[in-house]
Amino acid sequence: MENGMGNETLPSCNDYDGFTPVQTIFRLFILPFVVIFGITANIINIIVFLNKNMKSQLINWFFLVLSLSDIFVLLSTFFVFSAPVILENSTDFDIVKQSARILVAWYPIAQASHTFSVYITVIVSIQRYFGVCHPFLTMRLSRPSFVRNTLILTFIFAITFTIPRWFELRVADCISETFKSKSKMVLPSKLLINWFYGLIYKNIISTIIMFIIPFVILTFVNFKIIMRLKASTTFRNDVSSHNNVLRGEDSCRSSCRRNAYDKSNRNSIISESINNGLGDINTLLEYKKQRGSNINISIQSNLDKNYLSRKTDSKDRSTSAMLVAIVTLFLMCNILAFILNMIELMVNVGYYTSVYTFLVEVSTVLVTCSSAGTIVMYIIFGTKFRNTLFSIIFPKSQTYQLSQQSGVHSIIRREYKYKNSLKRSDTGTSVINGENKSLNNKEYLSNGKKVKKGEILFGSQNYITCLKMEKKSDAV
Repeated sequence: MENGMGNETLPSCNDYDGFTPVQTIFRLFILPFVVIFGITANIINIIVFLNKNMKSQLINWFFLVLSLSDIFVLLSTFFVFSAPVILENSTDFDIVKQSARILVAWYPIAQASHTFSVYITVIVSIQRYFGVCHPFLTMRLSRPSFVRNTLILTFIFAITFTIPRWFELRVADCISETFKSKSKMVLPSKLLINWFYGLIYKNIISTIIMFIIPFVILTFVNFKIIMRLKASTTFRNDVSSHNNVLRGEDSCRSSCRRNAYDKSNRNSIISESINNGLGDINTLLEYKKQRGSNINISIQSNLDKNYLSRKTDSKDRSTSAMLVAIVTLFLMCNILAFILNMIELMVNVGYYTSVYTFLVEVSTVLVTCSSAGTIVMYIIFGTKFRNTLFSIIFPKSQTYQLSQQSGVHSIIRREYKYKNSLKRSDTGTSVINGENKSLNNKEYLSNGKKVKKGEILFGSQNYITCLKMEKKSDAV
């Protein structure tokens, strides 16, 4: 009797109008698929960034943590937006009762993880800005201790800033007329409905911290990085046009062959390498390390300094381009939420206005896409990320694409792994400067070209010379 009297005083769970058809479509049929794709993509990101080739670059630590944070953003988005719609339509009463608790528990996690992701994006943009525009200052920002402390402080800031979010919602008892029993529903807390709290924290502080500051910093930094990259490209093109360092394919090839035989090294191998403004000198050095100190690799004439500087520049440009793409994706996906927040502050917009509700759902999907779509930018603009990913997917691949920027394709063919794929050539001669010179090393045919065992091949429009001295035991 007392329970019956108590139940009669409880509000009805059906007093809440429920989800509109627009909300149901977005949260039930669109958002879950974006979340599933995003979680899968970020797990792949984590695997790639944990690779030893990626961990050597400190900026990838930020991208690794960003991927972890994005997973929490995606999970919390599902439990805050999609799960209540799914559970509300469930016929299991116990599941329906848990939906309110799930929403209240994941709501502050969603706020904290989103704040953390936003400011990780801001920090990595600032770090890259100093690396591109102020390279002498970036040494202080590139120490492991600094990166670690920055990540810890950012995490503490995100948790501290979102502490009030834990007290904005509460679980209340209600009577479910569908199940004719006591259930649970979510109601705003006294803190959330407090006018002063809504004005100061939600309207002013949250708008400044979550929208104005990130948008201003990211826009400024992105603009500066793009301008510096354009200036770098223009400067490099001007230098290349005034210095006849890079020659055409035919002239450079003949010059390379003449220089290769000046010292009458029978075991010298001429490797024709692409140098279209980029290169991979580390590939040659790594090859020397693997084959032993008896291998001598050099770059002729005065190209070595330009080659190394261009290599460093190419890595910086690749990383900067990838970051610019990520920041652009972030700004595009969050601009609608920023506009809606500004409209809500200036105009008294009804939450149940159909157009406004539609725009809110679109902005939610876009913000989710910002966390889910980073892998696309990594693959398109991140050469090292792309190559590492391919090496993980195809660990036994016979060809390693080491550089794919500006038409540059560097390929290592290692004889001890792949000589079975090469056909031995019976011709042991080579024509250089119009003379036939017999070669002591084995020659193979690969893609119609004569290749010596262990040779590092590069191919494109412009060539530089690389001499590799093989020990006599390798000769036939």
